[in-house]
Amino acid sequence: SMGVVVSESLFTFEKPGVLLYIVVPLVAGVVFLFLTLITESLSVDKKILTLCCHKQTKSDTIIREDRDVAEERNRVRQGRSAADAVVVRDLTKIYPGNALRRRKAKLAVNQICLGITNGECFGLLGM
Repeated sequence: SMGVVVSESLFTFEKPGVLLYIVVPLVAGVVFLFLTLITESLSVDKKILTLCCHKQTKSDTIIREDRDVAEERNRVRQGRSAADAVVVRDLTKIYPGNALRRRKAKLAVNQICLGITNGECFGLLGM
């Protein structure tokens, strides 16, 4: 037509074909997607196992509980916090261990109970 003659197909793996630039990223994307899904599913399984099968260690036991902490725990567990705006009952947080880095599971919060009333300004500080 306008003097342009294409003698080779562009959909080949050899130059000047573009098929190589389409297929290789597509295959790599699919492979990395599956690797990501497998890795994530294994880490979720480990988190579930850590939460379900966490063995209590000496550092997990309550050494001394302040009187006001015990009173708040009893208040929440006995249902006297129904009118509170926020109620947290027996919240536990465990950071999972990592066998490769030789870290054990770490219990950060052990069955915390608290109620926050309307209009109360509340802050929770860690140690």
